[in-house]
Amino acid sequence: IAVPATGPIGGQFYSGVLTVINNCSGLSTNYGFNVYFIGNNVLNNLSLTAATPAAVAYSLRKLSSTYNGPAVQIRRSSDGEQRDVYFDGTDALSLTSQVSASGGGEATATTLTSWIGSNSGTVMVWYDQSGLWRNAIQNTVANQPRIITAGAIELQNSKPTLVFSGNQTFQSAVTSSQCAGAGINTTSNFVFQNSTVNSCLLNSTSYNIHAPWSDGNTYFDVPSRINTALTWLNYSIGTFRRNDTQGNVWRNGNNSLSSSTMSGTISGTAPMWIGSSGNGNFINGKLGELTIFASALSAPARTAMECNQAAYYSITIAAPNLTLGTSSPISLGTTTANLPYTSANATNYSITWSAAAISAGFVNVASTVLPAGSIPAPVPAVGPVGGQSYTGVLTVTSSCSVGSASYPFTIFITGNNVLDNVNLTAANFSAVAYGLRRLSSAYTGPVMQIRRSSDGELRDV
Repeated sequence: IAVPATGPIGGQFYSGVLTVINNCSGLSTNYGFNVYFIGNNVLNNLSLTAATPAAVAYSLRKLSSTYNGPAVQIRRSSDGEQRDVYFDGTDALSLTSQVSASGGGEATATTLTSWIGSNSGTVMVWYDQSGLWRNAIQNTVANQPRIITAGAIELQNSKPTLVFSGNQTFQSAVTSSQCAGAGINTTSNFVFQNSTVNSCLLNSTSYNIHAPWSDGNTYFDVPSRINTALTWLNYSIGTFRRNDTQGNVWRNGNNSLSSSTMSGTISGTAPMWIGSSGNGNFINGKLGELTIFASALSAPARTAMECNQAAYYSITIAAPNLTLGTSSPISLGTTTANLPYTSANATNYSITWSAAAISAGFVNVASTVLPAGSIPAPVPAVGPVGGQSYTGVLTVTSSCSVGSASYPFTIFITGNNVLDNVNLTAANFSAVAYGLRRLSSAYTGPVMQIRRSSDGELRDV
């Protein structure tokens, strides 16, 4: 089949009809077919950008506006016939979705409801929307997740879902190595529910997620292990991320597990099992969406994705929050101070400076999209005084939950303070100066940080 060198788009299907002719009889037969071009699709319907390509992307809604292939291939219970099922006009799977001819291929005018009738349907193929054609397949009928019961699509929170009832599983074409950047960075995201224990959500060489295991703990093994007491009895958004040595698990936006002890290289060429360990440890619940990234998604990207899923699947997400780090001192004349943070569940931030900072020329920052890594706090080039601290309040909000969270912070600008309170002048700058009294009238910072014996709480004094 001749294919043009330019024109086709990666991650898309192109359909055609193959006609075969018998010269003896003059009769012909037509066969529809698809040609698929590999390439990364932007998951813009999941609120992600080209900066976050997926290793795999499975869903019962269209995650990328450029993806034009089928959602699933369904097997009809009455006769075992299999057909590809496409997304409807609202980019979802529904009974009005068009289906292919028998065996799969391009969409026809036949709808899912007219083909399935009052029969049930199980899924043989869950198509990968990432653009990389890493489909999830199950050939054994008894192990195929259910999508239709007696002519009705299985729903959870009014959206289509796959039902895993104890021995259903897929084998994905994706491998552990393909799910990890540099062998140490990965993100897996699910919309699912699991009512059993001792089960595997994902399983492959050096990449395992048990949600939960027999002890009621959720384990994230990639390949070193972190775990916490965490179950998934309700339909939830689960995000599992490794960023080098840092591992995190979020459930509905809550940072349920955090550890800086991750180690080892994620590798292996064995296919990934979904919903089991291959021949056991089956989940018992529902799965509507699964994406894996060979990168550690930034807090803004993760939050945008989870907000999108919360709105679509009617799942309540956690209130805005953020773990703010300590900013490093900056030199006089520096125009930006960086506020490091981790584990954010927020999409926007604003900064309100104290009256003293405003007098020194600092300007409040209106609501701005939260950047990855650290938050830039503008510092005026002139006005601030070296050797002094300037305080402000960082407020974060989320596009998918109400309320806000505020965090006080301090920017310290280095510079020599004159120790005038001990009768010294600018000619006698000190290398360090500690005291339980104010040694310089220009110094506005704390004396020390004290730890309270009853509970170990720390406070500047």
